[in-house]
Amino acid sequence: MRCKKVPGVVTCLNCHKQFETRVGGKRERVVCSREYANAYFHTYKNPSFTRTDRSERYSTICWQHHVKRCIICGEERVVEAHHHNEKHDDNRPENFVPLCPTHHQYWHSRHRHLILDEVERYVTHFCNCNNLPVIQQIECYVPNVEVVGATPTGKA
Repeated sequence: MRCKKVPGVVTCLNCHKQFETRVGGKRERVVCSREYANAYFHTYKNPSFTRTDRSERYSTICWQHHVKRCIICGEERVVEAHHHNEKHDDNRPENFVPLCPTHHQYWHSRHRHLILDEVERYVTHFCNCNNLPVIQQIECYVPNVEVVGATPTGKA
């Protein structure tokens, strides 16, 4: 038997103001706005969630240790920090691989095999050179751009 939803007035769990909603059912509103929903569900329901300081963000950590350039194609404008072991709470520098959105999508698709060797080579190289400054790591790592089937004209 379904719950009957009836109009009613409830108190916002975040700002404590009264607002109208349909009471009953699984999707009953408990906060008065999307802004308050983000604040409520990220902090009250999940106490371990806190807005992180900029220096603790994974992207900040990544770009302090890696060059902001895709290791496959050399793209520098839009580059993402990929978690190599797929664990998003593991923000060790050696767990990051800089990939452009296209090659990041390759990794998370059936086309992973096209970039697998190059990513593994990068991770191995980074772990071996981890004690070097970033600029020296760049000089001794040269990506193999032809891994994804690019031709000298740039057309696949």
